[in-house]
Amino acid sequence: MNAQPKALFPGTFDPCTLGHVDIAERAARIFGTVIIAVSESSGPGTLLPVDVRVQLIAEATAHIAGATTVPFKGLTARYGAELGATVIVRGLRHGSDLNYEAPMAIANRAQEGGLETIFLLARADHTRISSSLVRDLYLHGGNIDPFVTEAVAAYLQSLKFPNTEQPA
Repeated sequence: MNAQPKALFPGTFDPCTLGHVDIAERAARIFGTVIIAVSESSGPGTLLPVDVRVQLIAEATAHIAGATTVPFKGLTARYGAELGATVIVRGLRHGSDLNYEAPMAIANRAQEGGLETIFLLARADHTRISSSLVRDLYLHGGNIDPFVTEAVAAYLQSLKFPNTEQPA
């Protein structure tokens, strides 16, 4: 009998959302083992340092049997192959996500290890959630509670960014 495949779920998770948690839960049910790989790369739009992103997604997914969280840098496919992953898991909210993800899936399959990408469709109530939406709401004093775990909301509210209007 063959062992269940090991899935790699890569992303920046800046910050992690309820949509990310849902994809991790579903990937673990399907594949048994899911490695949540937090990209160390950060750009001008990155809000949180990688160690915080790793901590927050690890806490948000601690209840998932078979899930582990690690930081990574470099090529996703190479890192996944090094870890023994057999698939890459990505969540899709709508068609524009597929337009963005499909070329990466093709490129990842062409790399060493030939990892296939499996797409999981977002739950209907998560199709409007994105990390960039959460960042924008947060930085402008909006309510992020419906989109993130309590721990993520508490962490972000503990920070003091100049453009953030803290509720009274």
